[in-house]
Amino acid sequence: MPELSQEILNHLLDNSDSMISIIDDEMRYVTVNEPFCRSFNMQRNELVGKCPADLWGEDTYREKIRNNIEKSLSGETVRYRAYFDISGSPGRYYDVTYKPFKSPGTNINYAIIETKGVKFEKEISESNTGRDLKYEYMEKYLPFGVFSCDRDGMILEANETFFTILEVGAYDREDLNFNDLLRTDRRFSDYLRSGKAGETAAFSKMQMLTSQGREIYVRISSHNRKDEQYGIIADGILEDVTREVLLERRLQQSQRLETLGTLSGGVAHDFNTILNTISGYAEMTMEEVGRGTQVYEYMSRLRSAVNKAVSIINQMMVFSKQMDQHMVSLEIDKIIREAVEFIKLSLPENVKLKTLYKKIEGSIHADPLQLFRVFLNIMTNALHAMEDGGGTMTISLSESKTDDRSFADISIADTGTGIDPSITDRIFEPFFTTKEANKGTGMGLAVSHGIISGIGGEINVESNPGEGSVFTLRIPLKKMDSKSFNTPDEHAGNIFFAHDNLHLSRTLSMALEQMGYRVILLNSMSDIENAISYQLSDCDTLFIVNKFADTKICDILERKQNEGMSFRLCLIKDKDTGIDKVSPLTKNRNFALIKEPLTLKDILSHLY
Repeated sequence: MPELSQEILNHLLDNSDSMISIIDDEMRYVTVNEPFCRSFNMQRNELVGKCPADLWGEDTYREKIRNNIEKSLSGETVRYRAYFDISGSPGRYYDVTYKPFKSPGTNINYAIIETKGVKFEKEISESNTGRDLKYEYMEKYLPFGVFSCDRDGMILEANETFFTILEVGAYDREDLNFNDLLRTDRRFSDYLRSGKAGETAAFSKMQMLTSQGREIYVRISSHNRKDEQYGIIADGILEDVTREVLLERRLQQSQRLETLGTLSGGVAHDFNTILNTISGYAEMTMEEVGRGTQVYEYMSRLRSAVNKAVSIINQMMVFSKQMDQHMVSLEIDKIIREAVEFIKLSLPENVKLKTLYKKIEGSIHADPLQLFRVFLNIMTNALHAMEDGGGTMTISLSESKTDDRSFADISIADTGTGIDPSITDRIFEPFFTTKEANKGTGMGLAVSHGIISGIGGEINVESNPGEGSVFTLRIPLKKMDSKSFNTPDEHAGNIFFAHDNLHLSRTLSMALEQMGYRVILLNSMSDIENAISYQLSDCDTLFIVNKFADTKICDILERKQNEGMSFRLCLIKDKDTGIDKVSPLTKNRNFALIKEPLTLKDILSHLY
């Protein structure tokens, strides 16, 4: 082991720009130089006697430092390159050397440690100091990753932004290799292996995997140069373009859906005309031949099929945004809560439900029934994705801001089967479905997309097969003030609403009551019988789903009409059965037939 005189030691300590420290066999600092003191913002007498763990932390000392000191004390020289930060300063690469020496005239062994910041070719001369500082500042604060790597992809130097983009922690930066983060796209790897000095290349939209396993897209620009130690070094800039790629995809999808919407809307309009003609002739034939004949039965089935076709056509018109929505100001959290309470009724035992609601400072402008339908549709799809293996459905509501606009962000996540990446871009197309035959029309998500787009929002999905899916709805908010909600000076009328879906009923009631209507919700046969028997004189319009329109209810209603009581009766037809029971009532001019799914516009257009 070499001996160093005190004179040589003093020269090293006083004339080196590197951080130099001397440690004894008790793992304590014997002395340090001025650059070392400046780095830790401490005086020399404060540092002498401390253990490296006191300055660098117990984990770093145990994993990185102690073993190297022990090797040096036993006579071995250790060199390596490490990335770390000192006293909270920005992280960088350092060349660290541990050298053994023995104090003259003693048997005490020491380790002298030199830590030198890596600058590569920047330290050319003092005349370039200002220029170097400028570029170092740019590397630190520009929103781009700046790096240097060898032909094998090993990262030699990089700025903090580079590690931030790739989500690399401070303790994972040694031996970091570009090739470990690249996915199937190997263009940059091939360029590194075959590149020559002076060559420049650019690679756009390269898919990478961060150290946390997240997929991102990057743009890389690189220039090769000669280096005595590494042969060829590639200096490059890395830019995260993930958001750009996603926005481009969404734009392409939006344009494709817009084209499909235009086509669907035109077809739907023409088919509606044809179907109305068929339905009209079927009804005239039924009236002419009379009930109980075979022809009547045939025409009844034909009309039932036409009604199903009309329902699909109406969904196409919603998707193409050709069916107007009557929109009112709403507190979105109330609609989400109603949808959640409804979905709880069909929640399987093997599925857990989590909700995360944050306060929203603003209101949305939408049709509450349509929005309820969207939430219910996506939640139902989430349950279907977990029906075999179970899992967790998480529903969250939060607010975000972009420039001067605010949005309500609704997330509906499941841990189900997920969606194959090859079809993710198609799930909002009309009639596209992965379900078995007769288990879905493929219009649910298409209609949801049309409804959300119609109120100026957007709906997106992220999914991985086997991990689940996350549907995110973003709906614009407007500032909530005294004018956000309609508060009529006069009472608009009384509505009796008899429907078996209590949560849909309450959602509708929110909108009607703020428009000045008094709404009585009837959700059981006993409630309906009592209301129409004793309170019908207070009713202007009665909406009743055909499930509740049994013979007894219809007899009471017919008797009330014969007594001269004036009210409008609207039968909500959710199935193809039940219409015959109210046939005596259909002859009244105040009778109307409404088909599911309901919209606020349907309800308002039939009010008395």
